[in-house]
Amino acid sequence: MAADGPPGQPGQPLTKRRCDAAEPERRPDGRLKEHTEFDRGRGSVKGFGLRVSPNGARSFVLMYRAGRGRSAPLRKLTIGQYGSPWTVETARREAQRLLGLVAVGGDPAGDRAKQRDALRAGPGERDTVRAAVQDWLKKDQAENRTAAAVLRFMEREVLPKWGDWPLAAVRKKDILELIDPLAERGVGTAATRALAHVGRFLKWCAARDLIEVNPAASVEARYAPASRDRVLDDQELVEVWRGLEGMVEPFAAGVRLLILTGARRSELFEVQKGELAPDAIRLPRDRAKNKVGRLIHLAPTAKTIIEKLTVWPDCAYLLTTDGEHPFSGFSKAKSELGRRILAARQEAAGGDKATPIAPWRIHDLRRSVATGLQRLGVRLETIEAVLGHVSGSRAGIVGVYQRHEFAEEARSALALWGDHLERLLDPNPAKMVPVRRRLG
Repeated sequence: MAADGPPGQPGQPLTKRRCDAAEPERRPDGRLKEHTEFDRGRGSVKGFGLRVSPNGARSFVLMYRAGRGRSAPLRKLTIGQYGSPWTVETARREAQRLLGLVAVGGDPAGDRAKQRDALRAGPGERDTVRAAVQDWLKKDQAENRTAAAVLRFMEREVLPKWGDWPLAAVRKKDILELIDPLAERGVGTAATRALAHVGRFLKWCAARDLIEVNPAASVEARYAPASRDRVLDDQELVEVWRGLEGMVEPFAAGVRLLILTGARRSELFEVQKGELAPDAIRLPRDRAKNKVGRLIHLAPTAKTIIEKLTVWPDCAYLLTTDGEHPFSGFSKAKSELGRRILAARQEAAGGDKATPIAPWRIHDLRRSVATGLQRLGVRLETIEAVLGHVSGSRAGIVGVYQRHEFAEEARSALALWGDHLERLLDPNPAKMVPVRRRLG
């Protein structure tokens, strides 16, 4: 066997060293794209190579023409993922075997496509994507804090299209056809999240030898979500609060509670009656992002909102519309809220044309509360306690020795924030209310 030369050097056969050193290609704009290291030189197999995806996944491939002459269609066939059992030598021998079939008129890639089509027409029930997804959700996603969202995505986007297919039938093209429409609708974050869910599912299947290669490994994550820095100012918070008047009760109450507490959407919209305390919501560890239980303190206005909610006697959830599940119609409700805010702006302008509120997400309310507390002079450690963060100023060695939880400070900060919101909503109250002093 020829000695290893420099990785990727022209004229050298494909070796373990070259495979380990192979990297995706970098475009002029800095983004990565797929790259193939081909087998060359003495003892090489024509068209055999190692494909490296933009995220670094490696698999052996074979390029060949299905027929004679340069006009014959060019095929690319995946042999297997780099690593046992597919070493350079085993993959090279498989490439030689496949080329032997091509030499006598065969078309291995075309045959695989026909087999996939046949399988899609009538796969065995236990070999379907649906069965694998159910197994994956049970064995890999049970402890995932976003398991409910993953399940909704699979039921909405994946199972209607792929559910009755066998796992072996899912290809890179199918993944792109699933994800690209999301990006084309301008929801790049959703496209990125969808690729992450599908990629993790297929990676799990490949690790369990349910499929030979993870077809998502070579899909480039082109839809990087924009970093979020949107903060609603005081006037916008007032517009949101007033726009909620008269809207469907669980949504209106939940969004106002988010404005008052800075909690995460799931923490409040999935709150259960058993988590309510007189002055707080006691969030258990299994519902907290960092697996640490915490208190979400309730200012007087927040307690009043909760007291006025319609309670379903036999439902564990506080914010529900059907008595069985937590509220979930966020997209439709938020669109209606946007229309209400625009209508209010037009009315304030005397019927003249007005501009809609700048794009925002519900999660931006959390950032807005944190920013508002900072403007009111609240210490960073207290803001982190309000948000339920265990990182930031309490990370690393500080977090080991600094065990004070700032519970009382967080309660006082949210009371201060509640007073601030009341003054924004009613700047000229009939009765003067003393302003709390700034927190040190």
